[in-house]
Amino acid sequence: MTWVTRFFMHQALQWDLRLISSDPSDNAGFQAYSAQKVDMWNEFGRVADAKFAIANKNYIQCWKPSQIL
Repeated sequence: MTWVTRFFMHQALQWDLRLISSDPSDNAGFQAYSAQKVDMWNEFGRVADAKFAIANKNYIQCWKPSQIL
């Protein structure tokens, strides 16, 4: 269960890195898309972590939002 949450956290981090490495003057559309993907993966991780905690009382919550910016 933990690996799923960590995978979602990893994906949010990857999109966060893409967002900060893009040039704002050239890629306004890509920056918007990347920000949307960061939010999406963060939400997947948050929801998965909460659902796993409900389903398994021994589950240790590990979700943290991606915060590069």
